[in-house]
Amino acid sequence: MTKPTEFDVKELRAWANEPICVPRYFTFDREGLRFLADVLDLADSNARADIECHLIYEGEGASIWYDTTRVDDCDRDRVDQAIRYLEARGQLTRKPGAPEWIRPWGEDGA
Repeated sequence: MTKPTEFDVKELRAWANEPICVPRYFTFDREGLRFLADVLDLADSNARADIECHLIYEGEGASIWYDTTRVDDCDRDRVDQAIRYLEARGQLTRKPGAPEWIRPWGEDGA
């Protein structure tokens, strides 16, 4: 098994069961890697929830798009952070031709 190249939770969980080979300044045991996978799961869910709760959407089912231009000022920082996070994780889709509309999951719907 190869080391995960991205922070993919499923790969990280699988990697947690393999021998550990990381630079000497990192000290993760298997339990630490499982904990990190749990942290990523929770952060992913929290970011999606922030978008789903604070943005207005149109459509239903797989056709839902969330409008990033209509958000209360008190929620703007939290939503912006969630968008940056999910984009960095590859879990955000922007609508072709209208990038202000987003989905808080990747192209594959996961």
